[in-house]
Amino acid sequence: SNKILSIIIENEKVIFNNSIGDITALDVNKGFLLWQTSTQNNSIYGDSATLINSDLVLEKKSIFFSNNRNEFYSIDKNNGFLNWKQKISSNIRPVITEDIIFTVSNDGFLYLIDSLRGNIIKSNNLLINFKAKQRQFIKPIGIVLGSNNIFLSLNNGMLIVASIQTGEIIDSFKLDGNQISKPFIFDNKLYIIK
Repeated sequence: SNKILSIIIENEKVIFNNSIGDITALDVNKGFLLWQTSTQNNSIYGDSATLINSDLVLEKKSIFFSNNRNEFYSIDKNNGFLNWKQKISSNIRPVITEDIIFTVSNDGFLYLIDSLRGNIIKSNNLLINFKAKQRQFIKPIGIVLGSNNIFLSLNNGMLIVASIQTGEIIDSFKLDGNQISKPFIFDNKLYIIK
């Protein structure tokens, strides 16, 4: 798998994805297969080389993840059945708070999604202040939620701050000329690795 860090361990179960789009659940003690769900219909193995998945996120009874093929999934953690699927192309880790999913698509749109039904509540273009030619080269790296703001890091060294309530851009900062990490919040401070 190209996502070796995308592993969930929960109640005697280990859940992980692989490079061809399968989500697998195993008994953590005996290694028995509990369930496996395929998310791709690749008849040619070479198609999997271009698949990029986000990290898996477990919240309540569901596993959430997305990929660069315009697919955002909610899968039942107990049996691997599909809860819902939405058309959003993103390979960054989604953030779930209460019953709302926050994610940013590969083309820079912030999406707020109802985690129970998969309905899009709101979307907003966070790359609106960049010229159209620049946007095709700018990719989101990661998001984190503060108490009132969303922080999005980009592959061009920029950090965008947007309002959680409205999704509108509050500010943007050039932190480096190269790529920066996903933002992290600890002890009321925002950390970013250059």
